[in-house]
Amino acid sequence: MTFFDSGVERAMQPASGSGAVGVAEVTHATIRDQLSDYLDNSLTELERRRVDEHLERCSACRAYEATFRATLRAVGALPRVQAPASAKRRLREISQA
Repeated sequence: MTFFDSGVERAMQPASGSGAVGVAEVTHATIRDQLSDYLDNSLTELERRRVDEHLERCSACRAYEATFRATLRAVGALPRVQAPASAKRRLREISQA
C-alpha cells in the first residue's frame, strides 16, 4: 500500500485515543522516526524486533513504510547530474574559509 492507494487515509487514523502501542509505550512517531535506520539495517536487534512487531500490528505504519520505500525508489531512480565546476569551486572556497 502506498500513499496514493485508497484506504491509506483511513489506516492513518489512530485505532484508539493513545498514540502509543505495546507494553514499552512505543509511539507511532518513534517507529516512523526509526524507519530510515530500519531500512538501512542499522538498528540494534532489539530495536529492529520492536519495529517489526509494531509493523505487524499497525496498518498505518505499514502504509507509511511502504510510502517511504516507494519514495526512496523514486528518488534513487532520478538521473544524477554533475554540479557545475563553478559550484564545486565555490563550495571548496566556503569549506576552507
